[in-house]
Amino acid sequence: MAGRILGVADLAGFQQTLKAIPLLLLSLLITLALEGLVGVGFALWRRKPVKSLFLSSLLVNGITQPLLWLWLMIFYRQYLRALIVAEGLICVGEARLLKRLSANRLSGREALLLSLLMNGISFGIGLMLPF
Repeated sequence: MAGRILGVADLAGFQQTLKAIPLLLLSLLITLALEGLVGVGFALWRRKPVKSLFLSSLLVNGITQPLLWLWLMIFYRQYLRALIVAEGLICVGEARLLKRLSANRLSGREALLLSLLMNGISFGIGLMLPF
């Protein structure tokens, strides 16, 4: 019964997902690099702790990027809608995490601005990548 529910198309999709893992890891590294640089730039601009914001940006993106992939795999049939919803949730979630880390010394507005900058830049660059 379970084999009939999954079907051949789902198995092929799973195999494609496995083949995509190297690209997903490359995407994660690019995202971490971009958003880490944005965190450093923000820290210098707003006179905040550079090391803390850099490490925090890596932490929050290490959490949210895999969640984004999972979300998009679940809702792949409504990809654009799922992407827009997920990016919105990620911006708010990352802002909350960035604010909660007291070493960052961020107000709620600063955390939201940083999150929007990080996600906007990585999203824009991601649109230009060939994969």
